[in-house]
Amino acid sequence: MAPAPAKKRKRTADPPAPAPPVAQPAAASSPAPVLSAVAARRAARLAAAAATSAPEPAAAPAPAPTRAAAKARSPTPPVEDELEASDGGASSSAESDAAPDVETRPVKARKPTKGKGAARYFAARDDEPEERPPAGMMELDDGAVSPPEGLEPASDREADILELGTPVRSRRRREKTAFIDPNCASAFHYLDGVNAVRTTVLDEEGGERDAVLYALQPEESIILRGTCTLMPVVGSVTVFGSHLAAPAATSPTHPLPPLLASTSYPLFAPSSHPVPPIRAIASPAADRPASLLLPSGETLDLTRYVSVVLVTDLVSGIEGIERVFAASGMGCGVGMFSRRGGGSEPSLDGARGGKTWSLVLEPEPGLAALQELEPWTAALSAFLPPPPQAATGEPDGARHSERFVAVVEGPKRVGKSTFAKMLVNQLLDRYEAVAYLDTDLGQPEFTAPGFVSLNVLRRPVLGPAFTHLSVPISSHYLGSTSPASDPAAYLAAASALLSTYSLEVEYPLVDEPRVSARGRRTAPVTPAALESRKIRERVPLVLNTQGWVKGLGADLLNKLKSECRPTHVFSFADPEAPDAFSAMAPPPEGLPFAFVPLTPAPPSPLESKWSASDYRILSLVSYFHAVFPSNPPAPSALPSNTLATAWNFEYPLVAQAPYALDWRSAEQQLAQVHLIEGGEIPYTHVLHVLSGAVVAVVQDGAVPGLSTPRPFPCDPAAPAPTPASSRALGLALVHSVSPTSSTLHLSTPLPAALVDSVAPISLAKGALDLPLPLMLDFTATERETERGIAGVEWSEVPFLSIEAGEAAGRRKVRRNLMRRGQA
Repeated sequence: MAPAPAKKRKRTADPPAPAPPVAQPAAASSPAPVLSAVAARRAARLAAAAATSAPEPAAAPAPAPTRAAAKARSPTPPVEDELEASDGGASSSAESDAAPDVETRPVKARKPTKGKGAARYFAARDDEPEERPPAGMMELDDGAVSPPEGLEPASDREADILELGTPVRSRRRREKTAFIDPNCASAFHYLDGVNAVRTTVLDEEGGERDAVLYALQPEESIILRGTCTLMPVVGSVTVFGSHLAAPAATSPTHPLPPLLASTSYPLFAPSSHPVPPIRAIASPAADRPASLLLPSGETLDLTRYVSVVLVTDLVSGIEGIERVFAASGMGCGVGMFSRRGGGSEPSLDGARGGKTWSLVLEPEPGLAALQELEPWTAALSAFLPPPPQAATGEPDGARHSERFVAVVEGPKRVGKSTFAKMLVNQLLDRYEAVAYLDTDLGQPEFTAPGFVSLNVLRRPVLGPAFTHLSVPISSHYLGSTSPASDPAAYLAAASALLSTYSLEVEYPLVDEPRVSARGRRTAPVTPAALESRKIRERVPLVLNTQGWVKGLGADLLNKLKSECRPTHVFSFADPEAPDAFSAMAPPPEGLPFAFVPLTPAPPSPLESKWSASDYRILSLVSYFHAVFPSNPPAPSALPSNTLATAWNFEYPLVAQAPYALDWRSAEQQLAQVHLIEGGEIPYTHVLHVLSGAVVAVVQDGAVPGLSTPRPFPCDPAAPAPTPASSRALGLALVHSVSPTSSTLHLSTPLPAALVDSVAPISLAKGALDLPLPLMLDFTATERETERGIAGVEWSEVPFLSIEAGEAAGRRKVRRNLMRRGQA
C-alpha cells in the first residue's frame, strides 16, 4: 500500500533569528533549513537588529564617511522583491472641531523655516523621549487650515542613511522587465555646430534664454524627451498630426525671430506615453531663406535644409510628479521625464539637450515612439476639409457653411484617444477653433476621471492627457469611471453638452460681441484673426467615446450617435475579432454619415508597465497639484476652457492650505451636498462619509430645497444635480469637517476667483476615491514614513491602514452583470 502524501506544514509564527555561526568540522555540518523569501527577509532583519543592539568595543574615531561611500555601503533591496509594508492598526475616523476663529477664506501656505532648528513630523531620535507635535502642526482631521511649521519641500535620503546608520527600506511595486523600442530614435544625422547649434533667443519680456536650433533635411525627424517649447523658425514640421509652420521669410538672410507665445508650442514627452517624432515637411526652395542670422552674429547655412526648429526649456514643475510615485512605491512613475538614475537634468554636452529635455539619438530602455500609421494618415487626408493653403474650386461661402461632426468609436486599447488628438490637431490647421466633447469617463482627455466635458481648443495638443488638464466651458460629474452605474444620467449629461455646443459654440458671432446663455460676455474676432485664411464661421466637433462597445455599451453608443447626428464616424475594429474589420471594410450603404473604418494601433510595450488604473492615478495626482490661472481668459468670440499653466509639487496634499466653507453663514457659501447613489446612507452618517472624500464642485442654478429643515444641507435620498441646470467646475478633497463651527474644509486646485464667482456652490460625491499616492507625504524621510504620516502614527491614521499581504494577485471585475432596471 502506497504511503499517504505528506501534508504541508502551515507556518504559524515567524522563524527565530539565526544564531551566530559556530565553527564545526566539515563532516558535522548539516544543510540549513530552506526558508521562503519572506521568512528569509524577516530573519535578515532580526539578525541585523540583534547585531545593532550588541555592544561594540571602543575604537579610535574614524573620519566621517562621504555621501558616496555611505551610498555604496548601504544595502539596497533588489527591485524584483516584493517588500512588505509595516503593520498598522485598524483605521479610525472621528469628527473633529475647528478653532472658533477660523476664517472663511483660503489661507496661504507658510514658507518652510530653514536652518538646523527646522521641525519635522517625527523629529525625535529613537534614544530621545517621544514628543507630541507642536500646537501649530497640522493633524489630518483636526480642521487646521495651515501646513505645519518647518515642512521641508524635499528630503536628502542619502543624508538620512548617513545620520541614522540604518538601511533604508524601499517600498516598490514589482516592475516589469525594461523593453527597448528600436524605432524610438531620431532619424537625424547629428552634427554639433552644423545642423545642431546652441544659441540664445529673446523672449517676450526681452530676456535671453538658452536654446538649440535643429536644421532638418527632407524626411528627417527628431525625438525629444522631457518638457520643452517648440518654435518653427524656417519651413514647417509635423508633430502629433499638427502642422507647425514658421512665418514666411522676407529676405535671403533671415534673422532669428523672438520667442513668442503665439508662435511657440509646449511639448510634453514623458516615458509613460509614446513619444511623438518631429518630422520635417518639404517646401519649395523659393519659400526658404538661404541663411539664418543668429544673435551672436554668425550665420547658419540653410541651402541643404528644409526646416529649422528652435527648442527651449519649459519650466512647468510637472516633473515633480515622479516624487509622488516614488514615495508611494509605484516604480512605473519613476524616470518619466528624465533618465532613471541619471539625475534631474539631462546631459548638456553640445546641443543634445537642455535642463528639462534631451535629444534621443539612440533607443533607450522603457521609451517607446508614437507610430504613425499610414491608414490613419490616409483617412485624415481623404475626409477632412482641405487646408486653407490649398487652392480649391469651391467658393468660400460653401466651404464655410459645411457642418463637421466626427465620432471616434471602438473598443479599448485601439488608439481612440491618440487618433482623436491627431484629428483635433489637423482640424486646427483648417479652423480657428475646434470643440472636443469627451464622453470617456475612465480616461478623459482634459479632465479628471468621472466627468463628461466640452472643451474649445485653439492650439494644438502636444502631450498626454495629464499634461493639459483644464476647467472646461461645461462639464458634468457622474462620479464613476463607467456609464454602467447610471446610463440614464450618462446620456442626459452628454445630451446637455451637445445642446451647449449647438447654442453657444457651433456658430460664433465674429462681427459683434454677444452674451452667452451662462452670462459670459464675448468679444468679436481680432483683425489678425480676420486676416487668417482659417475657417472661423463654424466650429467643428470631435466626440470621443468610451471603449464599451458590446451589450449596453453598444446601445449607449448608438444613442449618442443619433443625438449628435455625425457627418463622419471613424470606427476602430476589435483586434480580438479578426473578422470584424474585414466585415466592415465595405462601408454599409444608406448611412447618413461617412463611415471610415480604421486599423487598430499595434500593442504598445507600455501596456505591460502602465495599466488603466495607473493612468487614472496619474491624472488625479496631476490634477490636484495643477496650478490654474487666477485671472479668467480674455473675452473672445467663443467661450474657452482654462488650461493648467504649471504644477506645484513643493508640498503634499495633506499639507496644502484648504478653503473654509461655513454652511450656516448668512452668505450661504454651501448650498447643497449631494450623494450620488447615496440613498442607503443615513443622515447621521453623512459627515463621516464626507470626511476625506473626493467631491465635485458644482454650480447649480436650481438648488432644490430640503423636505425637512436640517442642520447640514444634505439629503441622501435627494437626486443629483440635473445637467440642464448645473455645471461641474472640478474636483476637491474634503480635508475635514467641524460640526461645532459648521465649517467644511476643501482642498482644490480651482482658483479662488472662480469658486467665489459661482457661490453658493454645491458638492457632489460619487464613487471616485482618493488614490494612495495623494494620501502620503512624499517630502517625508524614510524614518518618518515608517512611523506614520503628517505627525500621526499609522495606528491613528484615518481612512488608511498598512498591512502585510502576500500573493494577493490581480483583482477580477465582472462587467457582464446588469441591474434590474437595465434588463
